[in-house]
Amino acid sequence: MKKTLLTTLSLLTVFAGPRIYSQAAPSVVVPPIQTGPSLGAPQLGGTLNYSLGASETVLVGSNGNNGTTSSTNIIGTASLITASETHPTSLLYSGGYLFSNTSGQPSGTFQNLGVSQVLSTRKWTLVASDFVSYLPSSPTTGFSGVAGVGDIGTIPVNPIGSQSVLSYYSRRVMNTVSGSAEYKLTGSTSIEASGFYTIQRFLSNVGIDNSQASATVGLQHRIDARDSVGVNYVFSRFNYGTSPLFTQPNLYFNSHGVNATFERALSKRFSMNLSAGPQWTNSSSSDGSFPSRLNVSIGAFVNYRGERTQASLGYYRGANAGSGVLVGASTDNVGVAVQRQLDRNWSGSISGNYAHTSGLLVSSLPQPSTDSFYGGLQLSRRLGRNFSTYLSYTALTQSISSVAGTLNAYNGVTHVIGIGITFAPSSIHIGRH
Repeated sequence: MKKTLLTTLSLLTVFAGPRIYSQAAPSVVVPPIQTGPSLGAPQLGGTLNYSLGASETVLVGSNGNNGTTSSTNIIGTASLITASETHPTSLLYSGGYLFSNTSGQPSGTFQNLGVSQVLSTRKWTLVASDFVSYLPSSPTTGFSGVAGVGDIGTIPVNPIGSQSVLSYYSRRVMNTVSGSAEYKLTGSTSIEASGFYTIQRFLSNVGIDNSQASATVGLQHRIDARDSVGVNYVFSRFNYGTSPLFTQPNLYFNSHGVNATFERALSKRFSMNLSAGPQWTNSSSSDGSFPSRLNVSIGAFVNYRGERTQASLGYYRGANAGSGVLVGASTDNVGVAVQRQLDRNWSGSISGNYAHTSGLLVSSLPQPSTDSFYGGLQLSRRLGRNFSTYLSYTALTQSISSVAGTLNAYNGVTHVIGIGITFAPSSIHIGRH
């Protein structure tokens, strides 16, 4: 059951991955599936997994001060993967409620829902997905993005975080719709196209609403069983509403880029994905507040899949929407995630993300930049057949070069300690298989 759930989490994380990046992110990697000459009749069978959990979290130094807060949390997850080999469907839900135990600290909920659909024939592979989340603050560790709730350990293909700048308590809704198509011209060469549209809306008027539309088209060629090369063109548009940081309404900026890509299977367990190319940004601004720029966009990712250990390491450099804190940003971002099954009963997980971000908007205020890090580790122990317990620690820190040039940007250090128990029964097989 655990292996199936982690597979679903990783799959949906890949589909949700392009939320903020406009260039040089790796192409969507669909898990190997057996293709056939036609889609055939739908298979209704599937595997259902679910879990329920309760935890206690303690936050030290929250909101940039030396205060201590705590909460009692109820968490639930559910996943469904259909049995079809040519057109599998995946659904995943993760959510819960955080009951504050500290006066003046708000209680709140978090919700994540993802769905993906794959259609595969001998020549075509089509993927469509939708991922929506409601969070009380910037997403950090785990699939839920909420520190201390016990879900560190999901190993995505792309470990780079979805937010490069952290913010204080600020409820937000994010939704990403994406799709991709691959057509095999020959046994070794394929043409690929993909696109996504993502929005971020703040519910407390403490963040900069933004949206991004992105499209990619490219050619991929497999040299041999281990190596593939490719080239692609990427276009993205980042839109903003009204903000006190700029005078022009409906400001947007575009990015254009051409990438060369290289993928290699280093061994049966190691693989890497490299991408690099020029990235040109320009905007609708007519007052010089958002000048055109030519930069280099880079993506480098290494993945390891062993019998007891899974790991992913990634680096990304390029333009993004600014995480609701900046109006456009350029980011250098490093992410890592490791999960290991220590023995029959014990497992451990580590994840971390560092980002250096500079604002692209030029105004009378100093141009802000941030250095942020969030990372966590978790130790889990199985308790009998259906129960397990965990202990986790998460650290979040961010420094800002110019507080006056940012809106609701987090500034300080927070430590989060979580302990909890989870009920996760065996997988339920439903329908026809």
